[in-house]
Amino acid sequence: MAALSLILWKLSLKLGLVQLPSLPPSLKRQILKLRLKRGRRLYMNKNANDEQELEPKSLNDNPKETAEGAKVDRYARMRIPGLDVAKLTQSRILVIGAGGVGAPLLMYLAGAGVKHITVCDGDTVSLSNLHRQIIYQEAQIGQAKVTLAAQALTKLNSEVEVKTRGLLETNEQVLEAMGLGGTVALEPNVASKQVPSTQKVDLASTELKPQTAVVDLVIECTDNAKSMRRTHDLCLKHHEPLMLLSAEGTDFAVMYYDFKNLDYVKKYGCLGCVGYTPLLGRAFPGILGPAAGMAGVFAAGEVIKLLGGLKSKLYGSMAYFRNGELAYFELASDDKCLVHNA
Repeated sequence: MAALSLILWKLSLKLGLVQLPSLPPSLKRQILKLRLKRGRRLYMNKNANDEQELEPKSLNDNPKETAEGAKVDRYARMRIPGLDVAKLTQSRILVIGAGGVGAPLLMYLAGAGVKHITVCDGDTVSLSNLHRQIIYQEAQIGQAKVTLAAQALTKLNSEVEVKTRGLLETNEQVLEAMGLGGTVALEPNVASKQVPSTQKVDLASTELKPQTAVVDLVIECTDNAKSMRRTHDLCLKHHEPLMLLSAEGTDFAVMYYDFKNLDYVKKYGCLGCVGYTPLLGRAFPGILGPAAGMAGVFAAGEVIKLLGGLKSKLYGSMAYFRNGELAYFELASDDKCLVHNA
């Protein structure tokens, strides 16, 4: 009887003889359930068709042999509409900082198949940092983080090429890491925490003419004001795309600057336009592990979009997570900025 009543009500609705608000609540719920059920069925069918369309027929960027001998596309589950996986897996990035923010960032980018990753960090594993630097373990305390990070990345994805460098303390070392200087790899001296250089770098830190770096993106996540500003100014000078990450307490911020595009700077400016001033004497702030993790994971997703040809909401905006809410603030160029107008 209820089913028949429902059919009559649906027919009346179709003929325009009765409006939905006049239906008894019980029938409204039944109609809603039917609509949801039908919508879910259509959605599942559509997704199944989409998956068939997205499944590569002959292209396997990174085929692997299984025990049965069949080829498996490692990145098959990443093939979402618009993402150029082939382009992503040929990208080269420079990541400065392998700590709480850099750790999850590096793992997700290696898992996504970013071809070449240069990791820079002059620090060693310490007990007080393990709550957020999740790729390290207690047994590794005192060991160089870049060496351990490289091991973790290659264990996750053997197809990724990982290079390590120590602490970047000068403009010359940053430029060299970007591919604008020599080819010497600087490894950290764990005992002294200094980075020995076995070859003189023939670079002038402030008078170089702009060159094109060999990396597609520089990611600065040391959360060190001096390092952040140095990297920013050099990327601006040499037209290198840059992503800046910072986390503190329970909050984090992520910014992306497409310095390769001169029109971008004219419209959205640089870090100087934001009014950023390094607080060089500031003590280390407290931070929860998940805050650093969220920053790294969020940034990794945006990096994959940018390198794979998808649109990112970070383009021209700063993402700021605070009090459990993520907000975007549009960037704007300041005509009086002394950094990019110098």
